[in-house]
Amino acid sequence: MQPDLVREIAESIVRDQLLLNWRFFFLVIALGGLAGMAGYWTAPYLRKRAETFATKADMDEVLRQVALTTRTTEEVRSAVAQADWTNREWQTTRRLKLEELLSVTYTLDQWLDLQQSKWLHAKKIDVDGRPMDRVKLLATLYFPDLKPEADAVWSAHQKAYMFILKASDEPRNARMANDPAAYAVGLAKFKDGWASNYAATRVAVAALETKASATMAAFAGA
Repeated sequence: MQPDLVREIAESIVRDQLLLNWRFFFLVIALGGLAGMAGYWTAPYLRKRAETFATKADMDEVLRQVALTTRTTEEVRSAVAQADWTNREWQTTRRLKLEELLSVTYTLDQWLDLQQSKWLHAKKIDVDGRPMDRVKLLATLYFPDLKPEADAVWSAHQKAYMFILKASDEPRNARMANDPAAYAVGLAKFKDGWASNYAATRVAVAALETKASATMAAFAGA
């Protein structure tokens, strides 16, 4: 092959390669420009989207905290309302039981009279229960602050009841034996001993009344 021909072929290949490289470089530069423009226009959008996502996340957390606070507040409000209702019901119950306590206390005098009729005069009377036990029970369950006074009422009436049982033997036996003189002597002894026992029951009842009145006044002020 002639040297001139070889040189011409080589130059032709070089020219074609340079042309191809120029087009490649141009394409690279064009793509780079497009990428830069895209970045310029999309960067603010992407930044705004990132801020939006961050704000939404913050808002979701705020809403979660608000929901939690609201639920907690409702639970506290419900608990307070329940406690208030329970307290009012308890106070109402205590008012009723205080009336019952005094009502039972006022039956004790009549109960002692019946016991005297039964044991002292040998009358056939059915006397059910021991009301002083009811007084003690009500105070124990509903009025711990009245328990000392209620216990004093119970003790005084228990002592009076035991006195009736013991001191009634002599006059009762004399009455059954149809011995008026012995009956009069025994009855006089009974009355002497009964006076102090009965007075003790009245003192105990009065103390309970005073304390119960103060308790009822406290209810009214509650």
